[in-house]
Amino acid sequence: MHLLPISAGDIAEKVGMDYRTVGQILKNLGLETRAVKREGQTKRCIVYDKAKLETLRRRYMAGEDSAAEDAGSVSNVARVSSPGGYTPSCNHGDNLEDPSLLRGEL
Repeated sequence: MHLLPISAGDIAEKVGMDYRTVGQILKNLGLETRAVKREGQTKRCIVYDKAKLETLRRRYMAGEDSAAEDAGSVSNVARVSSPGGYTPSCNHGDNLEDPSLLRGEL
C-alpha cells in the first residue's frame, strides 16, 4: 500500500477550512486515509488508489479529456452578477492538487 504524503489537515490549512470538514469531503469522494507516525506525531495520509484517483480525475478535472466535456465543464459556467454588483469568479491559479500525483507519477 502506497500513501500520499498529504493529510486532510494539510489541505485544510492550505484552503482555510477545518480539517474535519476536509476529512469528510475526502471520505465522501471515496478516498481512504491511514495513520502514519512521523517525528513523534501522527498524520492521517491519503491512501494512493490509482483507479479511484483516475476516476476522480476524469470526473472533476475539466479539460483533461472528453468525459469532463460530456458531463458539462465547470469552466464553461457563465458568470452571474448578484444584485449588489459583485460578480463571483473562479481563480484557476489556486489549483491545490499536483497533477503528477493524480497521474501516478510519484
